[in-house]
Amino acid sequence: MQTSTVEIDLNDIDEEGLTVALLSDASGPLEPGRMTIAYENEDRLAAPALVASVRTDLGIAYLRLNWRALSHRLYNERAFRLDPVHSSSAVRSRRAGAEIDAASRRIVARGSAAAPNSAVAFR
Repeated sequence: MQTSTVEIDLNDIDEEGLTVALLSDASGPLEPGRMTIAYENEDRLAAPALVASVRTDLGIAYLRLNWRALSHRLYNERAFRLDPVHSSSAVRSRRAGAEIDAASRRIVARGSAAAPNSAVAFR
């Protein structure tokens, strides 16, 4: 099974320190406890990430990014291509349209079935 990838915005982090990603930006299914490669086209960076929890009702996943592994090298190895539909401004616009703002992330984090803190933390 090939590892899924998902486009993220490195600034879209909830108060638990988890990166929020849209399920529609993933190349395949994102399942809690599985690894994925999260990438940001704007800065041309990528890192492995653990899927901490998924809210299919909101179309989002919470990722525990391995910040120490964040690199241009991984981005270049995976040969991600900037797609105009998935450019940073388009992603931010879709996120705003999906009403994924700081307040809703706090509510989602508290109401998620999977406790974000139960996921393995990268050190």
